[in-house]
Amino acid sequence: GTSDVFSLLKKVENKKVKMEELRAAEPEKADALVEEEKWNKALKHADGEKVKDDIALLKKAAKRKRKAKEQSAKEWADRQKTLKKSMVDRQKKRTDNLKARSEGKLKGKGGGIKKKSRPGFEGSARKKKST
Repeated sequence: GTSDVFSLLKKVENKKVKMEELRAAEPEKADALVEEEKWNKALKHADGEKVKDDIALLKKAAKRKRKAKEQSAKEWADRQKTLKKSMVDRQKKRTDNLKARSEGKLKGKGGGIKKKSRPGFEGSARKKKST
């Protein structure tokens, strides 16, 4: 059968409603059907099959599943929000850095960001040859 909790719950509740209607119309037939259901359930249990027809347990499982889904949706929304915020922050940082860099270049050679010279590479090769 189906393993979906929600469809199982709906199926069991419909079965219960139909049984009540049958009991009101034909009590003997309803009793015979209940007895047959009990035997079928007992046989399934004997075969080791799980019989999922307890409305209370099904409702509990459905509620648990619904809560888990809500929690998952909330966590996903938080993740999306965090991602968006980090992207905006990174873009702002990039814009600020580019702005600072362009302002440094406009000031001229005196100001702005200078590259640090590396040891052993201060002089050019031509200067070394002439000495």
